[in-house]
Amino acid sequence: MLAAGMGQRLRPYTEHMPKCLVPVAGKPLLAHTIDALEEAGFERFIIITGYKHEEVDRFIEDNTCSIQVNTIFNEKYHCTNNIYTLWFAGKFIHEPFVLLESDLIYDPKALDKLRLPDRIALSLFNPEVHNGTRATICDEGCLKTLITNESPPAHVRIFKTVNMASFSNTTWQELLIELNNCIEGDGAHSFYEECIKSLIHKNKIKLQAIDFSELWWDEIDSEEDLNRVNKYLETQSVLSE
Repeated sequence: MLAAGMGQRLRPYTEHMPKCLVPVAGKPLLAHTIDALEEAGFERFIIITGYKHEEVDRFIEDNTCSIQVNTIFNEKYHCTNNIYTLWFAGKFIHEPFVLLESDLIYDPKALDKLRLPDRIALSLFNPEVHNGTRATICDEGCLKTLITNESPPAHVRIFKTVNMASFSNTTWQELLIELNNCIEGDGAHSFYEECIKSLIHKNKIKLQAIDFSELWWDEIDSEEDLNRVNKYLETQSVLSE
């Protein structure tokens, strides 16, 4: 899981803690992630930390779980973007894995859809809620392109990236090379999605699109996002009583 960022859009909540420890429905966002991983049967969890990394280490030390959890500190978190954090993770990941970002919350069943490698989670784009990277898929159901800075094509179904994906060893090695080339080319402030986009266009990797449109998930980047998620979870709690 990538958890190195400073979470500036979520201030003042992140003034004294990393984004992954911001309370959501009464417990840290990271606790929701660990609960989901445990429920899905995962055995190992690597967290690449950065901003306020000591707080994450303390949380892991103080809370037991059934998963092996390792935190790895990216000391360049303050002068790089998530492309560097993902590249940095390559030093420690040598097997197929699921990539998560620390500001996500989701129905634990979502993880079942990523058990096979080379999958990317997408959800139908809702302009009232979603922003950031979008995507299109080809007729065979694979990722066709990622839409980062350009306008989306007309008359095509547009999806939002959920920022969850699974990678085989082969795809991961291709991605590592692309990440490294971008960083060496003065691209350490870029987003890793640009590298995935480039590899798709070069036909060097193929990612099967997994539709999350019917699953509950959300991304907490701002106070507005946090309030929306808390409201939803409060509603679910009332309905379950």
